[in-house]
Amino acid sequence: MSPYILIAIISSVFFGFTTIMQKKTTGIDSVTFSMISLGASFLSVFVYWLFFSPGKSYSWSGVNYSLLAGVLSGFAFLFFIIALRMCKVSTVVIINSFSAAVAVILSVVLLKEQLTLSQIIGVFMGMGGVILVTI
Repeated sequence: MSPYILIAIISSVFFGFTTIMQKKTTGIDSVTFSMISLGASFLSVFVYWLFFSPGKSYSWSGVNYSLLAGVLSGFAFLFFIIALRMCKVSTVVIINSFSAAVAVILSVVLLKEQLTLSQIIGVFMGMGGVILVTI
């Protein structure tokens, strides 16, 4: 098994657990919850970067894209929390999985990546699944 597959699976498991924690949290508004969670995320990644990241490098272009990605991630996280407060986890998570199709489509349009026929079929099947769940 390729290392990236194991790392992606671990990431998925962590995201799954955090979604359950996000849904079970009470007594805190969505914005405050988002700020605390994202602050804890920052600290976790900072500690990892400080002690375990061997090659620390940056460029201004990379910093600009990182800042933009952070802003987009912050709003995505906030909207995800708000949606979780309004609906069942199973529905919100499946709708949120549409982000994978968005990323694939953007990778083709903006990054000029090539898709195989099976990948194209998979994207359409995933989008169809999201539509079926929301009906």
